[in-house]
Amino acid sequence: ALSSIANVARIGIVGVVYTMCFMLYRYFTGAYELSGHFSQHRGSKPIFGTHLNPMKTFRYLALMNGCYQAHYNAPRFFGAISLRQLPMHRFRILAFTAFPVAALVGIIISVTGFLTFGNTCRAVVLNNYAPNDLLATLGRVATMLSLTASY
Repeated sequence: ALSSIANVARIGIVGVVYTMCFMLYRYFTGAYELSGHFSQHRGSKPIFGTHLNPMKTFRYLALMNGCYQAHYNAPRFFGAISLRQLPMHRFRILAFTAFPVAALVGIIISVTGFLTFGNTCRAVVLNNYAPNDLLATLGRVATMLSLTASY
């Protein structure tokens, strides 16, 4: 039953992983630093406060919640799985691996966006990248494919 969506899910995973990799590449190569190729699109440097602001923490947690919004179908998928196809212990391994990996990818993307663009980082992090940045354009396409494959 679920094997029919396996290839679509792979497209979504590849899109997210590509976007994360290109963001890391742009950060580590300094393309958006003051002396970088795309410096005109650079915002301010990241500013880390000396105290914890609980309201900002709640905003971050709300942002992280967005990483899991597409998982509302999980109970339906679980109901569609025959236990002969995927025994319960394998399903548990899958679930307890997939969610932390998804959280890690979300955290990496969030932190990389903030480290690259600082306090001027927009909510949709891909909107920070230059329109003529080919890797960012491919990242936008990859994200579109990922979102399309998710629903």
